[in-house]
Amino acid sequence: MTAIDVGGAATDRASAWGAAFTTVIDLNNPANAAGTITTIEIWAQSELSGCKAGTFFGSGTVYSNRDYETLGTVAAGSKQTFSGLALQVYTGDFIGAYCSAGNIEADTSGSGAYFLSATDAMGGGKLTYIYNPGATLSVYGIGDTGSTIYMGSPVVNRALGQIGTYTLIDYSTPANLDGVITKFECWFATDATGVKMGTFTGSGTDWDDHDYATLGDVASGSKQTFSGLNVAVSVGDCIGAYWATGQMEVDTSGGAVGLGYVSGDKFGAGVATYTAAANLILSMLGTGGSGWANIAKINGIVSSSVGKVNGIVSSSVGKVNGVAV
Repeated sequence: MTAIDVGGAATDRASAWGAAFTTVIDLNNPANAAGTITTIEIWAQSELSGCKAGTFFGSGTVYSNRDYETLGTVAAGSKQTFSGLALQVYTGDFIGAYCSAGNIEADTSGSGAYFLSATDAMGGGKLTYIYNPGATLSVYGIGDTGSTIYMGSPVVNRALGQIGTYTLIDYSTPANLDGVITKFECWFATDATGVKMGTFTGSGTDWDDHDYATLGDVASGSKQTFSGLNVAVSVGDCIGAYWATGQMEVDTSGGAVGLGYVSGDKFGAGVATYTAAANLILSMLGTGGSGWANIAKINGIVSSSVGKVNGIVSSSVGKVNGVAV
């Protein structure tokens, strides 16, 4: 297990950042590994109200919030520590904060910060920020790589809708560990039918589904969560989905590696060749744990809720070569 830290140390600094109704992303000390931030430390110059802290990813001036925690009121005058959190973070992410009132201790030197006035970007999608050179904030995140698996992109309301009838793979955030995906989250712009989500193994344009779950009909207009799954995943796998009708929330530019797509349902169909579409990011995320669950790998054979057994798609839960496990 590797320790993770992100952001500047929470210390008494020479100046202050006026945080009221502003989302700020600190570019100092990006996260050194993927995992979970369990502790946030903040030093406020004046009491903070409605404080939130989160992780951000992107490039240039365009960033998206990956995950956040609501901290509430933060007392001023000393380092305040918030523990027991579960904030998703990936290598290279930055820490950020939003408050409805108050100031955060800051220096006027360092890597700088991006900010967006009059905007709470926590839980929001891709936004364009203003660069402030030479700044370091007293907002610091600590955690470790642990055993939590993440893959995919933040599930938020995005700019457009992606139509169905394609199998799509989101390349932006591959799985960080081997194990099992136990929960899928997605956000559709219009009601969807025939939804499947799964893990894909491959490189370049050639990908094969590793494992998947059938989610069925998915309502639109908010994040939908499907738990209790058992979908095998290996480090480097990418998340993918197919749906027959409906549109999934999608952004079309900024801070994303892109997608691969191919017409039709390719779950259980073997290796397929995908066409690349740069700078696209879908609202779908998979989370789980390292180490195989009840029915993950048996003698090298993958089996899960709707898995593959010797290359054959099996809709029976927990059967390997016809034997219930």
